[in-house]
Amino acid sequence: MAYLTSSQIASLAIPLLHRSVVLPRTVERVAGNEFGGSSGDTITVRVRANRTANVQSSPGATISLDTIAETGVPLQVHHIYSAAALTDEDLTLNLEDFGAQVLQPAVQAVARKSEQYIADAINGLAADDAVSASATGDDYATVIKDASQALDEADVEAGNRWCAVSPAAARALLDYDAIEDASALGTASAVQDAIIGRFAGFTVVKSNALDPGSLCAYHRSAFVMGNRAPVMVPGVDSSVSTADGFSLRVVRDFDASKLAEICAVSTFAGAAVVDADRAYRVEVGS
Repeated sequence: MAYLTSSQIASLAIPLLHRSVVLPRTVERVAGNEFGGSSGDTITVRVRANRTANVQSSPGATISLDTIAETGVPLQVHHIYSAAALTDEDLTLNLEDFGAQVLQPAVQAVARKSEQYIADAINGLAADDAVSASATGDDYATVIKDASQALDEADVEAGNRWCAVSPAAARALLDYDAIEDASALGTASAVQDAIIGRFAGFTVVKSNALDPGSLCAYHRSAFVMGNRAPVMVPGVDSSVSTADGFSLRVVRDFDASKLAEICAVSTFAGAAVVDADRAYRVEVGS
């Protein structure tokens, strides 16, 4: 087995991570340098409130001055990690592919946990509509069209609209002819990004993290996610890699008391609802 440094591991970890997560790329992101604190801390994300224009009653009339209104959205910081101990026997006799046997499971575990915070925020929203357990593609298409109307009536801008669907909803929608097929979108990464098509102004993506049979149609500003890699550890083989705003740290060290090498992948992440009026959630009714 060829020896890999933490830098090589981190560069491999990011592509693995990108194939594992979907939802983080559909929501607003907090800049890494603004996402701080200790694990379990709560930071406040500032959100600008909409303003309504005034009309001057007559030439020269005194005008009304608006105050700059912002609301605070609490976002909890979580330190997410996956670590494994590699014994001398592992390193000498058992490992044939470090990426597949050690790194990929760790990265996927961290990725799934990071994404789950967004899914938890989505799944925690009150349902705006419901479908039956035997819902067809027509049924799901109808509620997506209802979601489009609801966002329009809430003055939510038309761009950057996403519809995250559970596997059952995705399967039903694949039988609905009006869904624009992902292969027609002109992107080679459509399957990799879990995009199954476009419909009613939404880019439809499949996520296994959503409640069974559910979907959520939303503008990306309805949710926010923060992510930041921990600092590199002095005196230890560690590396940080970042791509598309998602960062993680890989550390390799030797624990002499156990005669084992420790390989740990970690990141800080968290997510929250910014504006529930910019989302339309559909669940399976009783």
